[in-house]
Amino acid sequence: MPALPYTALPTPATPIGDLKSWRLILRCDRCNRKVVLALTDLAAKYGGGLSVWRAIDRLRCHRKRDGASCGGIPRRVVLAECDTYGKSTRITREIVVRDGGNSALPEGNNVGFRTLI
Repeated sequence: MPALPYTALPTPATPIGDLKSWRLILRCDRCNRKVVLALTDLAAKYGGGLSVWRAIDRLRCHRKRDGASCGGIPRRVVLAECDTYGKSTRITREIVVRDGGNSALPEGNNVGFRTLI
């Protein structure tokens, strides 16, 4: 797949390997934990051909609650393009992918991602 032009916004079907300067900002549905994940890290671990929507549907929270993992799904998901200069990062563009709705995903979709919300 050809690289996206700089002005083009990614779609849910865009492979995460094509989004080198983008990050996912996630908020857990159950425990309200916020996490930022670099898509380059996910692409290196799980393959750059995985689409954005598939990556989001597989995410589960691994925060410990009462001795067990939370297991919540991402309630709010923002795809943010970031510019990094040394130790500082600035968000240049962001796209709200999921905004607070409770989407019921089947339990069988919980495949793989360990670095989660």
